[in-house]
Amino acid sequence: MPTKHFILAAGIAAIVVVLVVAITSLAGGTTYREASLTSDGMAYEVNADAAGILFISDYDAKEIWQLQPSTSAYTKYHNLPPPSDASPDSSGNIWFTDWRTTTGRINVLLQTVTTWTIEPGALGGLAFDDTNRLWIATRSSPPTGAAVYRFDPQSTQLCGYEWQGGSNSEYVLYTDGYVWLADKYGRRIIRFEPAAAQDQVKWWSLAPGAAPRGLALDAAGQLWWADLGADALASLNPDNNQVTTYSLSPGTLPEMLIFVDGRVWYTTISGSVGALNPALASGTTATAATGSLTTTSASCRSIGTGATTAASSAQGTLAWGASSELAPVVDADGWTIYQLPDGADLYGIAQSSGSLWVADSGRQKLVRLGDGKPLRVFLPLLVR
Repeated sequence: MPTKHFILAAGIAAIVVVLVVAITSLAGGTTYREASLTSDGMAYEVNADAAGILFISDYDAKEIWQLQPSTSAYTKYHNLPPPSDASPDSSGNIWFTDWRTTTGRINVLLQTVTTWTIEPGALGGLAFDDTNRLWIATRSSPPTGAAVYRFDPQSTQLCGYEWQGGSNSEYVLYTDGYVWLADKYGRRIIRFEPAAAQDQVKWWSLAPGAAPRGLALDAAGQLWWADLGADALASLNPDNNQVTTYSLSPGTLPEMLIFVDGRVWYTTISGSVGALNPALASGTTATAATGSLTTTSASCRSIGTGATTAASSAQGTLAWGASSELAPVVDADGWTIYQLPDGADLYGIAQSSGSLWVADSGRQKLVRLGDGKPLRVFLPLLVR
């Protein structure tokens, strides 16, 4: 079974939707609450849909939580393949992969679970394109294997796309006809344009030691990632090939990230959650070496209707502890950082109902930061 440090990193792929929402300003102190999840589980991703409903992937408990933030009411689907990156499509069906060979769909209306097997496996996160097809990352692609998969649930056609060097990306983003991947072992950012007649695949090489994980796009079209290997947050401007790196303290180990009110909010293995304001913080900018391919190889086949069973679920209301004030340990030079209690190991992060929601897989908690006071915000929401 995968361990925490080999699972995941945001996410999110994704349709990027720019929303105007209400959210608490988390500069300076913030309110802090937490609720316990399944005791023997290990929660990773937290994703929000366009209506603000949260989807929590608990890999070890084999559960997906569907949570209404305003009421804390939930439906918990269990007895699943170990789920990662659970996200709803435009019809409200919940999709996930098991980080191995299975992709699955929970039909919320019919209360069924359908699973498909994709060989040779090593599946990562998923994203939806404009026609509700799935794009699924490959975490461990050989140079001659599929770098990313596309699955059409209507036709059940699966296409594996292959190119030189492959890809070892834990997450995938989809926006404006582009598929974005972070090749962790190849130390490069990859952009794939399936409809292009030429230069279909372009990549940007990163510095030695880089290990990109969580992915997000900002409103200007720049790609951001959490770099676990370099202890940094970084961004790419694809128009001029410039990569800007914002260094964290050694041992911070960043995981996932999102954008809120012009800030990059991120989680870490070391138990901190922080915000970077790129307009105020100092970063190091360099021009990345690039490469491109004019052709790719696609192998397509039908994988059938899958195996369908009745969904197993339970309903309830999440019990929250008392609210307290949390002061930042750093609040200067474009950085605001909060340290959570001992044992915290933070992964997924999402925004909804005026708060940030964080999965603490170390203590098996769902953490809520902020109390929902309104502030006009432009948020690139990653529907992964």
